[in-house]
Amino acid sequence: MRCLDSGSSKGPMTIDETLSRRLACVSFVCACLVVSIHVVCDTEPETMGWWLTHMFLPGGLTRAMVPLFFVISGFLLAGKMGQTGWWRRENLKRIRTLLIPYVSWNLIYWCFLLALASVTALFGQKFGDQTWADVSLAEVYRVLGINIFMCPGLPLLWYVRCLIVYVVLSPILLPLKKRNGWPLIVGLWVLACYVPDMIPVDGEGWKVGFYRSNLFWGFVYFAVGVYLRWNPIRIVYRKCVGFVAALLAITMQVYCLQVTTCSDLCRMISTPIIMLALWCLVPPLSLRKEWGGVSFAIYILHPFVITVILALARVVGLKDALQHSAVAYFLQVPIIVCAIVGVVALARRFCPRITAFLLGGR
Repeated sequence: MRCLDSGSSKGPMTIDETLSRRLACVSFVCACLVVSIHVVCDTEPETMGWWLTHMFLPGGLTRAMVPLFFVISGFLLAGKMGQTGWWRRENLKRIRTLLIPYVSWNLIYWCFLLALASVTALFGQKFGDQTWADVSLAEVYRVLGINIFMCPGLPLLWYVRCLIVYVVLSPILLPLKKRNGWPLIVGLWVLACYVPDMIPVDGEGWKVGFYRSNLFWGFVYFAVGVYLRWNPIRIVYRKCVGFVAALLAITMQVYCLQVTTCSDLCRMISTPIIMLALWCLVPPLSLRKEWGGVSFAIYILHPFVITVILALARVVGLKDALQHSAVAYFLQVPIIVCAIVGVVALARRFCPRITAFLLGGR
């Protein structure tokens, strides 16, 4: 059984059909699970609904989804690294696939929030603290997230911004091409543990810490993906390994929910275990090529849908009922995903060029 390796007779730089399908399926599942992180839910503590929702809310099992995205991104880039002119070519490619969507969706989300605040104000509701009077060059600078240690206008785009930085820095990962290159990953891991706290950045404490530390930790997972492409690891009895990893991850998550403070070490250990479980258990279904773009669209667009749902709930007076129900929480996730899939399908049919532009050619 294969784990992030091509298994092809053409060598480790070739991705066979099974691995390609598995990458697409895992990316889609990860995107859907990222949605579950951001759906607002505040159930009564220690109830069944509380336990179930906190398996998926921030700090739950879903915390491994974005790190797995980084692993997959590093894995895919490694297939190009070392070729003649690869660095220039891959960075130019990222202008279309990452930079244009990053700039576009930050500005779109900013305008979306301003418009939504104006609409909800007509119903006597205040949504957000921004108004059109706040528009300025300084605000545009903030929205675009030019400072890589601060939150961009559409917060989730920190992941896209990190990928842009990682591709630029990727030549330093070339030593990973050798099987004994793993000490570089260990060195990056140590840097991720200690360096972020040494960087002075003004701003809200937890937000600065989040974006600063994730910039470093994301690079560690990105490097792991590069290493796995060049040094394939095989897993025997994939399903058994997946179920054992899933059981271990759930057990660790239950422990973290029971104790007052769960150690960072426990979370660091459980994150790769969760990724292993997901990789082993998600079947390599045959998805159409367009589904790669749908996964990206789900990641980008779900904050828009969640924001609209919250605004509507506030206008009709159902905000509290929506946010305190575990049933509503688990219903919202598939509804949001299906809504985005439908919108993307319609957009591709009636305005394919604009859709391709906004989704980076996906």
